[in-house]
Amino acid sequence: MEITRNSFKLLILATIIIPIIEFIFEYTSISTSYDNLEEQLSPGFIFDALSPNIIMFLLITFLLIFLFSLILLYLFKPIGRPLYLVSILLMLIISMFSGDAIEYSILYP
Repeated sequence: MEITRNSFKLLILATIIIPIIEFIFEYTSISTSYDNLEEQLSPGFIFDALSPNIIMFLLITFLLIFLFSLILLYLFKPIGRPLYLVSILLMLIISMFSGDAIEYSILYP
């Protein structure tokens, strides 16, 4: 199956839209509250070792790199591919060291 430019652009737009929908589902009250379980979860290495200001700076920096790489991919700029790879690797590293989390079944995939 060959991906055309238009279908690739649609995939990039879906990559932007799906996390926004996930964010809305995460903070609506349609799901069960797991407050008791969340108190028992491990906060992870990142939240233990770094201050909240540094964590916020790192997450905002990651988000900007990710969005910038998606824009470059959408415009078919060659630098977009390695930048996107770096942002995906940063996302994996952050998720590995950020500790336990409760995922709702509709948002986990």
